[in-house]
Amino acid sequence: MPIIFSTTFFVNSKNNITLDKYNKTLNDINEIAMESVALAHSPHTPTSIIKIDELNEFNIGHLIFFFEVSAMLGGYLLDINYYDQPGVNAYKDIMNSKINSVN
Repeated sequence: MPIIFSTTFFVNSKNNITLDKYNKTLNDINEIAMESVALAHSPHTPTSIIKIDELNEFNIGHLIFFFEVSAMLGGYLLDINYYDQPGVNAYKDIMNSKINSVN
């Protein structure tokens, strides 16, 4: 069972730029590209698609919350304490010792 996954992200653009050669908007072509990437990955890797209507503070806040909770739950399922950050504490100790040793 794979322990990684793929997330494809799409922002629905409101532009109406049409590419005459394909008789599709640029947004339509970007959406087709996003779906194609997800389909190409899906036989080998669990894949999710996230679509939002607009890139703004509200939607970005929801995405950050979603990914934070996902990371926390993933850590829980793998028996990893998501809130224990020994690397962060180590760099703080090293940084503090270097700052305090500078004259």
